[in-house]
Amino acid sequence: MISVAIRERGIYKLTFRLRAAEGLSSLAQIPMTVFKDKELAAQVTLNGSEREWKTEEIVLSPAMSTFFLKLYFAQAGMEIGGVEITLVESLEERIRAAIAAMQAGKDEE
Repeated sequence: MISVAIRERGIYKLTFRLRAAEGLSSLAQIPMTVFKDKELAAQVTLNGSEREWKTEEIVLSPAMSTFFLKLYFAQAGMEIGGVEITLVESLEERIRAAIAAMQAGKDEE
């Protein structure tokens, strides 16, 4: 389990560099399931013939604070060359506008 602390509320994506390990049958199915907190984010499956590095991107649901990532491997054989978390869209301005609209509505009452 990986704890991720973000600086800005928003929508993030995970970028993985993956490949199948040497010595596997080309017919092997190698799944990785990614959870954000308790929510299923995505499942990525490689086959045994995918021995060159490839990039997989997973867009996560909006994040408002620290969250946890869990990577579940149903079987061995997937190599991870790197993982990157990138902000896709900031939600700060939308949140501020929504709060301002709520406060303006209260002021009118």
